[in-house]
Amino acid sequence: MSAVEVRGLGVELDGAKLLDGLSLSIEAGALHALVGESGSGKTTAANALLRLLPEGAKVRGSALVGTVDLIALGAAALERARGRTVAMMLQEPLAALNPVLTVGAHLTETLEVHRAVTKGELRSRAVALLEEVGLPEPASRFHAYPHQLSGGQRQRVLLAAALACEPALLIADEPTTALDASMKGVVLALIRGLAERRKLAVLLISHDLWAVREVCRDVSVLYAGRLVEQGPVAQVFARPRHPYTHALLAARPAPEHRGGALEAIGGVVPGPNDVVPGCRFHPRCPRAEARCRIEVPALVDGCACHFPLGGEGRR
Repeated sequence: MSAVEVRGLGVELDGAKLLDGLSLSIEAGALHALVGESGSGKTTAANALLRLLPEGAKVRGSALVGTVDLIALGAAALERARGRTVAMMLQEPLAALNPVLTVGAHLTETLEVHRAVTKGELRSRAVALLEEVGLPEPASRFHAYPHQLSGGQRQRVLLAAALACEPALLIADEPTTALDASMKGVVLALIRGLAERRKLAVLLISHDLWAVREVCRDVSVLYAGRLVEQGPVAQVFARPRHPYTHALLAARPAPEHRGGALEAIGGVVPGPNDVVPGCRFHPRCPRAEARCRIEVPALVDGCACHFPLGGEGRR
């Protein structure tokens, strides 16, 4: 069994289905990407796993991290699980870090809440975490405030805080969005290295398909809250079978097309209150036929499409 097994995860709010039956597995030490346009349900899935949803939201399905089902936990057990079983690394460190607290305070507070660490051990443990994530001069940075660090350094602090209590699952929500191009690869390589050393399962939420290709083992493609394609990254990127996956890959910038026009996906992602019968991608799909407008396609061999592509993908 994988370190993480999500089965039939669904989220409904005020009668609208924000997420509809997401299933995925993540091995210990591996990164699994969740991709799709804005509004596809990626962050909703992350918030559902952490149970950080608006009041009134209904969650169904299961999310096993080891033997712990995050969806079935009561309030007290869930509070203990956040940080210890599952942790999240947010995309904007300046928003996630308290500007009036030092780097050390962020880490020691987390350790005090979730781990039996003595006062004398708090500082040494926090400095060790900062060293593990590659923060320069960790002992002196312990006393620094967020505004005194670069964007890449702040992201390392967020990562250290997320790993402080040794969770089995790390959710990294667009961890490179606020970074310049030179730092993106560094942070992603750091996350992958830590996952391998710690046998940590990582769910990487990203718009950056190049980053996904470089560091992730598997990928799940979401569209309007539904899983449309899933499989090993190398396979899905080389031979996408769902028209939406093909369109996403065709729209991404590529070095060999520098200066050329990018392909665009016509139309927009339907909102949660928009009723789209059948396949939700059919209004934007050039291959749609009458069946697509009526019948919801099942996920078969990693693809939810009535008329999957024969492999004419773009590398």
